[in-house]
Amino acid sequence: MNCPTCYLPLVTEALHGQQVDRCANCGGRWLDHAELGAIVRHVAPADDLSDAEPCTTEELACPHCESRLEPFEYAHDSGVTIHKCRACEGVWLTAGQLTQLVRYRQGTPAEQRLSQAIGDQMQTTARWQFARGLLRSRVLSGLVVALWLCSRLSRFDVPWNYRYQGLYAILLLGFIWFPDAFSNMRYARWGQVRPRVSSTAPSDMVAIAGWLLLLSLLFRAWMFPSTVPWWRVH
Repeated sequence: MNCPTCYLPLVTEALHGQQVDRCANCGGRWLDHAELGAIVRHVAPADDLSDAEPCTTEELACPHCESRLEPFEYAHDSGVTIHKCRACEGVWLTAGQLTQLVRYRQGTPAEQRLSQAIGDQMQTTARWQFARGLLRSRVLSGLVVALWLCSRLSRFDVPWNYRYQGLYAILLLGFIWFPDAFSNMRYARWGQVRPRVSSTAPSDMVAIAGWLLLLSLLFRAWMFPSTVPWWRVH
């Protein structure tokens, strides 16, 4: 194959695992289909890609099939105009354009910092979503209540007190299972002298409060066990 600008034979060279054809005179490169993306992703700006000034002509012919090369802007907003053959889908890069594409691909330092910040924010959001899933887990909270019930069934001295605490545990499960519904409760009066609730509370705080109160029940059952089962109390 010959160079489309100076018509000299192209020399094959290896560039990051890809075989490309390069003109020793003008420094242009011919890349087959799918080679451009692989090279741009792996070439670093610090690599030695310095080339001579290109020899330009008005119309370029494909060195592979001799069809007309059509100019187009890479990625539509890179500002780098390269030539492509629609017949064989090969790409012709003049001298220095590969370096420009690599720099565009990696972006400016400000764009790199922005990309890193967006990635960190996405990871933080994913971790928070996982934590919220655990916070509202019905299986996990149900296991905690089941563990508490087992401890109370084997060691408890007052059946009626057990029933009251069971209803209390069910209420706490409601805080964990339906935090959005409880957080949207307004104008609820808790006693005659207490003020009304006139604003909503964050649903996550409702679930956290439910977990704290539920774990306090389990902690109390573990720290203060009864020695007499409730069914043996007369």
